[in-house]
Amino acid sequence: DDDAEVEDVQGEGVEEIPAVKHKEILPATSPALPSEKPLAKDAGHTDVSARPAPRPPSKIHMDPHTRYFVIKSSSHKNIVLSIEHRVWATPRSNQEKLNEAFRSASHVILVFSVTGSGCFQGYAKMLGPVGSSSTDVFQGFGRAFEVRWLRLDDLDFEQVSNIRNPWNENKSVKVSRDGQELPNDVGRQLCDTIDAKVYEGDPSGYIDDSQELETGDPSLRATPRPLHAFHPAQSAPPMQPVAMQPVAMPPMHWIPHAVHVPQAMPVAVPVPVDPRAAPGPQWFGPGPDTEPGSRKRRRSSQTSAPPNDWQGRAPTMVPSAPTSAPTPQTAPQTWLGASPR
Repeated sequence: DDDAEVEDVQGEGVEEIPAVKHKEILPATSPALPSEKPLAKDAGHTDVSARPAPRPPSKIHMDPHTRYFVIKSSSHKNIVLSIEHRVWATPRSNQEKLNEAFRSASHVILVFSVTGSGCFQGYAKMLGPVGSSSTDVFQGFGRAFEVRWLRLDDLDFEQVSNIRNPWNENKSVKVSRDGQELPNDVGRQLCDTIDAKVYEGDPSGYIDDSQELETGDPSLRATPRPLHAFHPAQSAPPMQPVAMQPVAMPPMHWIPHAVHVPQAMPVAVPVPVDPRAAPGPQWFGPGPDTEPGSRKRRRSSQTSAPPNDWQGRAPTMVPSAPTSAPTPQTAPQTWLGASPR
């Protein structure tokens, strides 16, 4: 049959292949043939020679006389202009403290941050006092001075949110105003974080600051500037108790004093009025009811003075003489002068 012939043809010249057991597999450590490529190294092992060299220490950040300031920029364009022309400009409110730091500190580091960017862009070193440069690239804003950019890399605020500034009510360094100064240890920690990020990105292109020269006067920085010095927001360290020596006091003798007896307050007694006292001056002019039937104009009963246009003689004021008996009531006298009309 056709099927039987096919089976005979397939069975001819075919040898049975023995089953391969696990123990017969060649170990991986057997030497490779010259024509074969070497086996790839295990992913768990790292070549020691391929590791990057440790980051060199910073001369600037290891100096305890280095001072740090946060500088805020309104735009990235100003950062680019500063890098190209090696200058920066600051308002007059920051001039005095930056110049004082430049005169006394060995290095003045300015950490830049663009407003609204959410990160630090790097830091530069101050090379001259404020107002020493005539280069005007910021259109008259502030007074310019020379700077040298040392690091340029974006460091997100979230990576340094745990770094606190005790000179700014212990707030995070990301919450800083323009010209805010940082303590030496806080500024060093912030700049070390920027250096580590730059070094991880390009270890071969990393440049250390061992050639940087000091700029301030050494006589003005005889002692390092203490942390939290002259800062009202930071509480002073607790005072150590001082042992007080007992002082011998002389014996005290009680001397009795005279007892003060308060006197009674005097009572006001009304003074009796003498009815025989002389009365004041009286007016003897005609009264309002002197002439009931007269057609003449009567003066007002509210006043006994003559009218303002009176041109005659002044009225006679006759005081009454004091007597022992009360003065009898007399009828009013009539006016003897000319008529007011």
